[in-house]
Amino acid sequence: MAHVEFAHWRDQEIKATALARTNGPLTEMGRRFLALLDAELQQWAAESVPTGPLDRANAATADRLVSWRLLRRPEMADIDRLAQAWRAHGEVPAPSGTVRLTFDKSAAPHRTNPRIALLYVLLEDPARMEHLQANPAELGSVDANASAADVAFVMGRFEEAVTGYLRQISEDGGDDFTWSGLALAYERQAPASPASLMLLAHPEVVRAVHQRVARQHGDRIDPIALSGWLQHVTTVGD
Repeated sequence: MAHVEFAHWRDQEIKATALARTNGPLTEMGRRFLALLDAELQQWAAESVPTGPLDRANAATADRLVSWRLLRRPEMADIDRLAQAWRAHGEVPAPSGTVRLTFDKSAAPHRTNPRIALLYVLLEDPARMEHLQANPAELGSVDANASAADVAFVMGRFEEAVTGYLRQISEDGGDDFTWSGLALAYERQAPASPASLMLLAHPEVVRAVHQRVARQHGDRIDPIALSGWLQHVTTVGD
């Protein structure tokens, strides 16, 4: 637990200070503050973390990042053009190759990430995790939105997790954590594939096109196939 917590928050601190340094002009006090943080973080970066806990920490960091990206809201005119192009079975037209985004602060989730909640159960009480795997009806005791797909992901059964997340999306469209779970699990199953890269980089675009086609035409789309088709789409405003 200590190794995972340390590596997870160390990585987030490093990313946050790098972002602060490049996200606009700083006051003299701000520059001094970042210099102090950098000095401390350099010492943290030199600390060794075992491979197993480090991998889990990296997965938790990636999970937070992809889930955060899903708070961005695509311009619906851009999504409409992409949805129409998909329905026409053609390539993405050049004018539709860029999607404008805005960040919706009001959409920030007010609940925990079920996978991170389950990760803490695994680290603190492995016997309880074994019990939950055998009794999925009790997952609500950890997180009201935890699913069998989340358990599969935390336990490293990524193909099973992908299947579960795809089923959830097919049934009800999926929430932010379902889509981020799909992106993360599919990356483990098919790393560096066009669909995987698109799901990780722009999950909000994939989800928006998927939902638009489903709502307007009732079509059931394979999110993986859609992600690969959208691989050349870029975004602005993020």
